[in-house]
Order: sequence, then C-alpha cells, then structure tokens
Amino acid sequence: MPYMLYGMVIAVVFVLLVAAIAVPLCKKFRWGLDAESQITLRPEEKLIASMVVSWKHKAFYLNKRDIPYGILDITNQRLVFTHTSGINVSFALEKADIASVSSAGLFMCVQATDGTRYLLGTSWKKEFKGYLTQMGVPVQ
Repeated sequence: MPYMLYGMVIAVVFVLLVAAIAVPLCKKFRWGLDAESQITLRPEEKLIASMVVSWKHKAFYLNKRDIPYGILDITNQRLVFTHTSGINVSFALEKADIASVSSAGLFMCVQATDGTRYLLGTSWKKEFKGYLTQMGVPVQ
C-alpha cells in the first residue's frame, strides 16, 4: 500500500516539474504565435498576426480529435480561421461584422453583429486582445 502512495506522489511531482519547465519554454519561444499564414491577402490588406487556436464550434464533442484546431489569421480587414485538424470547419469575419471581443473563461468570445458567437481557445489571450485592438475591433 505505501508503495502505491509513493508512486502517486512521484507521478504528481513529475507532472508538476514538466509543467514548470514547459510553460516558460512555450512563452519564451512563443509556440502557437507567429504561425504560418493560411490566407492570400487582398490588395491593401496587411497581416497583423497568425496564431494557433482551437474553435469551440459545438457545445459537446464525443472525441477530442473532433475539436477544430487551426490557424487564425488576423489582418487589418478580417479575421479568418482555417482548420488544420479536427472537424473540417472554418470561418471568415470582416472587421465590420465583429461586434465585440471578450474573455470567456478559458476562451475568447468573438461576437458577430448577427449574434453568432465564436469561442476561440488560446494560451495567448493577452496577445490576441492586443492584435484585435490593433485591428480596430472593440475589445472588453
């Protein structure tokens, strides 16, 4: 019985050590930011940023491999999600079609003028808000 307890303690300590090392490395090397753009820019359009995000497209997923992951391209004219894995879905929102952006727990909520909500998951919420502010969208 004590050996089982020791094994669990060692496993928890190992997970905490890995997290303590991985999180600063992700921040330092900006993993998930500066992704390769997936769109063709229009004339007079400038790319602000490309980042890796997940899109909570549905309320419930039976399999985690179905969650859409992809590249979110932020330009001065539009916001475009291009899937790279998961369910084959994507969206494009013009700047004028974005009503507001707010934090929603683990996600960022992009509210369209037609009432549609796009929940985007990212570890880079502060940077995401900055990019959308730079785009000229109301960020709360």
